Amino acid sequence: MRGVPKNNLIRFFAIPCLIIVLQSCGYTLRDEISLFSGKKIGVIAEQSSLNRELIGILKKTNFVNRISNIDSVDYDLIINVLDHKVSKYSAAMGSGARVREARIDYFIKLSIKKKDAEEEIYKVESTRFLEYSDSNILSNESEEDQIISNIMGLSLQRIELNANSRGKIK
Repeated sequence: MRGVPKNNLIRFFAIPCLIIVLQSCGYTLRDEISLFSGKKIGVIAEQSSLNRELIGILKKTNFVNRISNIDSVDYDLIINVLDHKVSKYSAAMGSGARVREARIDYFIKLSIKKKDAEEEIYKVESTRFLEYSDSNILSNESEEDQIISNIMGLSLQRIELNANSRGKIK
């Protein structure tokens, strides 16, 4: 019986001591280093709805302007969209040669130039499938737009992760 209170007493003091030690050494859970957050970003891109949506995603967390040349020195990062496209294909056919499933292929190739650093080129390709229904054409279009927007956000996250793993974020 005496071992139980002593055991609880050790747990009672061990957990707070462990927390204090971890806090004092500067350990934090999932401390994120982001390539894009908190930066003034200039984007060089052709005028298209796809590029406008990409700029809109970047604007959610940053100060982003569309600029015309890469020599602008007022920006922390300059993103040059070299190639950006979405392709749609019929993935499955149903009875009567009707499309039952569509495939959406997303591709982006861009270069990122930081102040006083070399230009880095990144490519991301992604494929998603969408069930297609002839009776819900409007909902199919909005679902397709949502999928494309999600793919863009995930692509930017992949680029950040890739840049972080290369040690290019400072």
